[in-house]
Amino acid sequence: MLNSLLRAVDNKVRANIYYPDAIQCGSCSHQGVAFSPITVPTDDGLAIRGLASEIPAEAKCCVLFFHGNGGCAATRAHLVAPFFKLGAQVVVADYRGYGGNPGHPTEMGLMQDARAFLKFAIDHSELPLIIVGHSLGGNIAVQLVAEKSDSIAGLITVGTVASVAALVPAVIRRFVSDKFLAIEKASEIKIPWTIAHDVGDPTVSLMNSIVLSQANIANRHMKLITLNNRAHDFASDNIGSILLDHIASLHIPAPGGNSGYVEAPLPN
Repeated sequence: MLNSLLRAVDNKVRANIYYPDAIQCGSCSHQGVAFSPITVPTDDGLAIRGLASEIPAEAKCCVLFFHGNGGCAATRAHLVAPFFKLGAQVVVADYRGYGGNPGHPTEMGLMQDARAFLKFAIDHSELPLIIVGHSLGGNIAVQLVAEKSDSIAGLITVGTVASVAALVPAVIRRFVSDKFLAIEKASEIKIPWTIAHDVGDPTVSLMNSIVLSQANIANRHMKLITLNNRAHDFASDNIGSILLDHIASLHIPAPGGNSGYVEAPLPN
């Protein structure tokens, strides 16, 4: 009886975390940017579809985007399409149970999917890789970068949930499987990290990003930036300027047109 009750509680919490759209990825265009469907294999045997843009003529980086707990890659690609004009090839990750993908969303499963898209981006692009995550996708991005920072040049999180477990009543917190404890991984991130959050975010409070920044305070390449849109939206214009700052700190072609690289100074 008790086990059944605990499973019911866990399922109820999950039902309030994940809100997937079922629209499948297909060839599409947003703001003149062409996206093509891609499929990545996960370590637990699933094939998860996402989207990838073409490569800009003057490519400067590859952006791997993790959307939030609602929608899917097909309905979120328009958010990051403007990054193409800034010199970014864009890969839009998706998750099991989203966009017609097989499986059911769980924290463990979404992390498997994130690792698979990271491997795709590394294997298919020689450009510096910047991870961008919104809301729950920012939580996934933080955990992923803490694991794989050697392969990643920068991290941008927007309106990120620091801990799903903290949003659950304390009396049932220990019985919830999907805790999304990015706060416990934040201190491990050493690469440039911009934490952006709206001061009036009605869905995920600013305090989430404040505690993430406090946990990462030893990282001199971390910045906390407040926005003022009074929403939980992913505002492409604002995030585009943040992305440009990251691009400015990346490796740039060495003088003389040879194939070597010199490192641009990181921002203080």
